[in-house]
Amino acid sequence: DKIRAIDPDNLIVVGTPTWSQDVDVASQNPIDRANIAYTLNFYAGTHGQSYRNKAQTALDNGIALFATEWGTVNADGNGC
Repeated sequence: DKIRAIDPDNLIVVGTPTWSQDVDVASQNPIDRANIAYTLNFYAGTHGQSYRNKAQTALDNGIALFATEWGTVNADGNGC
């Protein structure tokens, strides 16, 4: 509400627990406001199908996702 008092229109990107990976959990009780998206951190070398499943659950539950941190390497930055 504090952000919307200043800017009623722009997108607000919201993080979730566990390094912004629990978007499936957030989608069970989302923020009930306009223009909200949840950030997803995804590293293909580490996260794999289980994180894609989390993303799909969130999308199926109707929330918007924004991959604000991602990579084709491992989450620790050390290649694949």
